[in-house]
Amino acid sequence: MKKSLFTLLILIITLLAVNDTQAQYRRRHKSDNKFKVGLAGLYALSTDKGLGGDGVGFYVHPQYNVNEQFSVGLQAGVILSSAEELQVEDLPEGAIEPSDPTIIPVLLTGEFYFSDRVVRPFIGLGVGMYKMSAVTYKFDDNFSSIDSFESEPINNYGLAPKLGLQMGPVDLSVAYHMTGEGIADFATFNLGFTIGGGKRR
Repeated sequence: MKKSLFTLLILIITLLAVNDTQAQYRRRHKSDNKFKVGLAGLYALSTDKGLGGDGVGFYVHPQYNVNEQFSVGLQAGVILSSAEELQVEDLPEGAIEPSDPTIIPVLLTGEFYFSDRVVRPFIGLGVGMYKMSAVTYKFDDNFSSIDSFESEPINNYGLAPKLGLQMGPVDLSVAYHMTGEGIADFATFNLGFTIGGGKRR
């Protein structure tokens, strides 16, 4: 009986020591690299009327881990919208064949992670600038003597709340971009990966 209790005690002490060693290793390893860079492809779905439509794009997202559950960063992307999906109010009569607009969001970001493990749900918020290129419209000769018309580029401040799931280096997320007057609000469905930031247990 005493031998069994002694063996159990040794086993418990050994397990506690191993667990403490692993915990110290994880803490040292995580603190070695607080910088990470995310790369993602996206599909944009317009949800409002204005210049801009459904499209595809990508973004680059360098970040700094303030601690195990909060990071700050700068996200810059390019979205190529489809002219066929444009939703434009008060378009001049006879305007046809609009060129494909490009939207460039540049956002300061913050993300909060609900866990420090390999699979981590998170929420985030981006705040910054949305720039949309000029759109050129050709006119039907039956309606206008003007061959073409080019809109002015648009620069707006906006914000983008985000909900996502990080699974190791892979990121899945959905963001809703509120882009200000003249650019259609849109949602993006993002799939990407992260380089750096330390390993998770």
